[in-house]
Amino acid sequence: MAAACARVPASASPASEAHGDIIQVKVKEEDHVWDQESCLQKTLCHTRELCRQRFRHFCYQETPGPREALRRLRELCRQWLSPDIHTKEQILELLVLEQFLTILPEELQAWVREHHPESGEEVVTVLEDLERELDEPRQQVAKRASLDLFVKKKHSLSESGGRSRRNGKGGSQPEEAKGRRVHTGFTRKYDPSYIEFGFIAVIDGEVLKPQCIICGDILANEAMKPSKLKRHLYSKHKEMSSQPKEFFERKSSELKSPPKQVLSVSHININALRASYKVALPVAKSKTPYTIAETLVKDCIKEVCLEMLGESAAKKVAQVPLSNDTIARRIQELASDMEDQLIEQIKEAKYFSLQLDECRDIANMIVLLVYVRFEHDDDIKEEFFFSASLPTNTTSSELCEAVKNYVVNKCGLEFQFCVGLCSDGAASMTGRRSEVVAQIKELAPECKITHCFIHREGLAMKKISAELNSVLTDTVKIVNYVKSNALNSRLFSLLCDNMEADHKQLLLHAEMRWLSRGKVLSRMFEIRNELLVFLQSKKPVWSQLFKDVNWTARLAYLSDIFSIFNDLNVSMQGKNATCFSMADKIEGQKQKLEAWRNRVSVNCYDMFHNLTTIIHEVGNDLDIVYLRKVINEHLTNLLDCFELYFPSKEDPRIGNSWIQNPFLSSKDNLNLTVALQDNLLKLAADEGLKMNFENTASLPSFWIKVKNEYPELAEVALKSLLLFPSTSLCEIGFSTLSVIKTKHRNSLNIHYPLRVALSSIQPRLDKLTSKKQAHLSH
Repeated sequence: MAAACARVPASASPASEAHGDIIQVKVKEEDHVWDQESCLQKTLCHTRELCRQRFRHFCYQETPGPREALRRLRELCRQWLSPDIHTKEQILELLVLEQFLTILPEELQAWVREHHPESGEEVVTVLEDLERELDEPRQQVAKRASLDLFVKKKHSLSESGGRSRRNGKGGSQPEEAKGRRVHTGFTRKYDPSYIEFGFIAVIDGEVLKPQCIICGDILANEAMKPSKLKRHLYSKHKEMSSQPKEFFERKSSELKSPPKQVLSVSHININALRASYKVALPVAKSKTPYTIAETLVKDCIKEVCLEMLGESAAKKVAQVPLSNDTIARRIQELASDMEDQLIEQIKEAKYFSLQLDECRDIANMIVLLVYVRFEHDDDIKEEFFFSASLPTNTTSSELCEAVKNYVVNKCGLEFQFCVGLCSDGAASMTGRRSEVVAQIKELAPECKITHCFIHREGLAMKKISAELNSVLTDTVKIVNYVKSNALNSRLFSLLCDNMEADHKQLLLHAEMRWLSRGKVLSRMFEIRNELLVFLQSKKPVWSQLFKDVNWTARLAYLSDIFSIFNDLNVSMQGKNATCFSMADKIEGQKQKLEAWRNRVSVNCYDMFHNLTTIIHEVGNDLDIVYLRKVINEHLTNLLDCFELYFPSKEDPRIGNSWIQNPFLSSKDNLNLTVALQDNLLKLAADEGLKMNFENTASLPSFWIKVKNEYPELAEVALKSLLLFPSTSLCEIGFSTLSVIKTKHRNSLNIHYPLRVALSSIQPRLDKLTSKKQAHLSH
């Protein structure tokens, strides 16, 4: 504005000159006010910058204790950021501005700070103005060099200008400054004396950089000068600043390739973490104590690696964390991941059915086991659902509450989609009024209740005549006499060895074991001659039993009939069984019993192998009439019991035969509506689907494949196929429970290891390890 006023023409009138003088005075006053505001702004910026530096360079050693250090830090931070006058956005902008200035090159930092920017946008404006003064765009490297050159020139000019103004001289540039040579950029070299500040030189990306031998930090090449190295030492490692040069030289020898070492250790940590999960999984599957991972598995792997791969591989194996507590945590995390996957799979399926049973463990705790069956991956899938401990009573209300809490509250499932429930028929499960199944049926009206087929078959076998029961009682007494005494057991084993018998021990009978009676009787019959010799001197009365051909014939019959039903029992166990396949086997056994009774009436015993052997051995000494009467009576009782526990009118195949084979012409489709019958006729006429039916591995897979084409028909079929026919899976779970929770591990939380041992779901190791910070074994 002063220059503009100087260009006023000399021929102007006196009034104009006076007016111009007034303008000049006003301009000078405005410039004076502007200078005052600018000076005040610079003072505020300088004060803020000073507060920031005090906050950043504050040292713990300057305070008497941690509480005072924290208080002082808070005070310095408030002085810098001024939260009482600044908003959150302004404070955030100050933090971003600080970081922005930090990442700039040193020359640009000095240039930008002279402008006292208050925001990141102002910094960007200053830098863009600086770039525009370079006249033309260039390559990135040349542009960077030009920026450095320009900043240095500007900086030198401003310094010289400032000195001139302070000396009262004009703003002309000295000749020496014009001819001064400016270096655009260079790489600093390491001096051996820098070891006094705790720094050595490392090559990072073909650039020599200083590295602190105390903390391992690698600084930029621009920091390769004593002042910055010393500042790092005193600000971050003040307690070591008084150490002699020899101390840092010794530390430098211990530091070898830090970047590669850190990367290698990190890689080893992740591999060791994954390895610990992979070891924990088979440990839980094998149902063994957790300590076996560290005391046996780890040592074995180390020895194998030492022999096959060398000492380096053995050292890596030694870093895998496999302690008892670590394996316990890994198993818990594996179980939680399996549970999450199972819940997601059930939610994807529309319907599901449950199988439940309860038992008492070694610690006298009542444990409820529940299995679930649902549609998954074009087939029916069976999985261990959950286990729950019942701390007090085992009434129907407690059982129902445990099931409802898990299914509804934890899993978020709706009970209305539960289409089936299978139990063992205990009073707490199937009572008339307050049973579990009745309470669940209130929540799921379409739920069908199934009494375990295998349990009913065991009940049907319990009723035997007095003549056969006396043989069974004598057998149990003889077995207990031999097995209960250690000396008798050893002597009998030695006798069997001398007589070259096929077996050397008797088997114990347990009422809770379905298959024990048939095995006990078969073993007793096979070593009857050895028992006869053994009992002659010890129990002559029992020894005479084996000389009685009628008693031996009844023993042979019992061993035969119970072995036959044992085979039936085993055939009904296993996964993916349906109520239709169970009903087929029960119906087949009924027909066999009827046929056997007719054969016995005409003295045909060929279906009983052991009995046939005895008849041929003893000949006419056997009272065949009495034997026929006993066997006939027993077969009749079996038929009546089977009809009692498996009534023909409750056969699940009635009205549902089309589910087993929709391509057989049958008029037994009373359970279908007219529309569904028409759909079934259309399906049965499709030759392509018939070929698919013959080639499909399982019956549920076929109905899942045709679900899109015949949705209503497939839904009815799948609801029936989802039903559990037995509680065999729960019995398998109880056996696993007894192996895991022993008297030596009676306080173990059984739920996590039980899930990992019984579930077929594979854990997601990548997801588990991504949430963990890897640590090596100590």
